[in-house]
Amino acid sequence: MPRSFAILFAVVLTFILVVFVVILVTIARGARTSLAQRRANKAAPLVTNPAVVTSRRTEVTGGGESHAITLYFVTFQFPTGDRQEFRVSGEEYAQIAERDRGLLSNQGTWFKGFQRDRSIQDRPS
Repeated sequence: MPRSFAILFAVVLTFILVVFVVILVTIARGARTSLAQRRANKAAPLVTNPAVVTSRRTEVTGGGESHAITLYFVTFQFPTGDRQEFRVSGEEYAQIAERDRGLLSNQGTWFKGFQRDRSIQDRPS
């Protein structure tokens, strides 16, 4: 085997190994971050606060050769002026409209429910 071929083989093998390690580290970090967020949400108290729906959006992933998945998000504004976006189910998304007012229940970053205040829905804002 010529020496230049052996060097090239070693360089390519090293490159493949480095890419593999980088991918593994990235996956491990993502899993660790996800588990940490899950633990934090489980430890967080269930809170209910008045809120107004400021926006709704969808995000479609996949498609083409793979199955498309639609994710649903709703942004709520609290009386303090702070806003927080939550991922919600398609069923919840269909029942929530922009400018709805009510009580938002969440546990950390987990959306637990939104009870619309029907008594103020028809009032001009």
